[in-house]
Amino acid sequence: MAIYTMKKYEKIYLEYFGYGEQDFVPDEINGTTAADIHHLKGRGDNIENLMALSRDHHIEAHNHNLTVFDLKAIHLEFMKQHEK
Repeated sequence: MAIYTMKKYEKIYLEYFGYGEQDFVPDEINGTTAADIHHLKGRGDNIENLMALSRDHHIEAHNHNLTVFDLKAIHLEFMKQHEK
């Protein structure tokens, strides 16, 4: 059995929104289960650049079927709705 080590940017995302490792984390596009934390642009690990996506949405983002502009707008609205 493989042991998963959480990446730094995953920890940043979970901590910012108050999720635990075993919590349900919603896909920011449609609220289904997120599988990945996606970097919107480059590799910056600030919360404004990190977005939770389902595996299908993550693949679409990397195939450029979802634009960075659209994803950024969705992410900023998600952050606004979950302000601390």
